[in-house]
Amino acid sequence: MNRTYSHQSPSVRDVRDPYSQFYQGPHHGKHWYLWHPDDIGTAKPMNENEWFKAFQPLLLRVINTGYGRQLLNIQPDLPPIQHITKNAIHYYLGEGQWQSKFFIGAHWANIIRQRWPEFKRYARFFYDMPHFFTLLNINGRMVPAHATTTAYPDADAESSTVDGFGQKDGGTFAENRSAATGDAMFDDEAHIIWGITFDDRIHRAIFLFDTSGINDAHSVSATTFQYSCYYKDNDGGTGELHYPTLTACSPASNTALVAGDYDCMTALSTPDEFIPRSYSINAADAGGGTDNNTYTFNATGHAAVNKTGITKLMIRSSFDVDNSAPTTTANRLAIRAADYDTSNNDYYPQLTVTHVASNIEKINGIALADIEKLNGITAASGEKINTITF
Repeated sequence: MNRTYSHQSPSVRDVRDPYSQFYQGPHHGKHWYLWHPDDIGTAKPMNENEWFKAFQPLLLRVINTGYGRQLLNIQPDLPPIQHITKNAIHYYLGEGQWQSKFFIGAHWANIIRQRWPEFKRYARFFYDMPHFFTLLNINGRMVPAHATTTAYPDADAESSTVDGFGQKDGGTFAENRSAATGDAMFDDEAHIIWGITFDDRIHRAIFLFDTSGINDAHSVSATTFQYSCYYKDNDGGTGELHYPTLTACSPASNTALVAGDYDCMTALSTPDEFIPRSYSINAADAGGGTDNNTYTFNATGHAAVNKTGITKLMIRSSFDVDNSAPTTTANRLAIRAADYDTSNNDYYPQLTVTHVASNIEKINGIALADIEKLNGITAASGEKINTITF
C-alpha cells in the first residue's frame, strides 16, 4: 500500500489518484490525516479530535442515512444527528432541547478504523458529490437519501398502540373461523399466539405501530416485521405448511382489544397479503432468541404503511385464511409481546420502515437539469446509487 507520511511527498500514484491519501485509510500507524483534493501533497498528521472536526460535514452525511447508521452502530430511530466526535453524538429533540450520547474511549474512531473499507466506499460517494445531498432539504434541513423509522407497540399501559391476540373455540373449524367475536382477547399478556390448536381453536394476532413520523412526501422502499419466538407447538409430523399471513386490520381502539376485534381483518377470505407464503410455522425458530423471525414486505405491504398514523397488522394461519381445516391438531406459534419485558424493546414486535424522498424536484423546487448541471450526474446514476426516483 502506498503511504504518505508527514515527512514525505506524495508518490506519482498519489498525484494520479487524488483520493489515495484519504481513501487508503484514516490513519497510518498512530496518525490520522487531513486531506482535501485541492491540497495534494500537503496531508498532515492530526489527532482523532481534529480529524473528526475536519471531516464533520462528510461524517454527518454518512451517519444520517440508514446504511450509515448500521455501519457505525447508531440507532436508526434517533433524530438527525447534528454533531459527532470520536466518542459522542449530539442531536436535537425539538423545543430547544438537545440530547447527547457519550461513550468511554474513542468509540466511533475505533468503529471507523475497524470498518474502514466499508466506510470509505460509502463515504466516497458523499465526498464526490456534496452538493447533490445538500439540495435534498426540507425546512432548511438536509434530508438523507434513505431514512429508517422503527416502531414498537406500547407495553401495558398503552398510550398509542397495542399488541395482543384473540381466540375462538367451542365450535367446528368453520364455525370458529367465521365467528364475529372471540371468546377471549388478550392485550396485556407476555405472549401472543397465532395459529390453530386443539379442538379447532383459532388464534389471530394483532399488532399496531405508530408510523406517523414518516414524511408523507416520502415513498416506502423497504419494510420488515420481526418478533422474538417463545414457543412452537407440534406440527404433527405431517409436513403440512402453516404459513403466517400478514394483512391489514382495524380494531375498534388503538390501545385495547375487545371481543369484536377477533374479525377485524379486512377480509375473511383472500385478503391482501403483505408477505409471501414462504415463511412456515413449521420452520419458525423456537429458540427464544431476540428478533428471530423477520418477514419482508412486498409492494402491497409497503403501500399499507400509514405514514401519517397507525399501521395495523394481523397474523392469521394460512389454513384460517384459505378456509381449509388442517389434519394435525396443533400448529401454532407463541411469541413475545411488548409486555414480556417492558424494559427491553429487543423483545418487542418491531416494524422497520425504510423510506426515501420520492420526488426531489417536488420537495426542493429544483429542476432535474439544474441538479445534473451542478453535480454532473444523471437521473439514472442517481437512482442507481440512492434508490431515489426523479
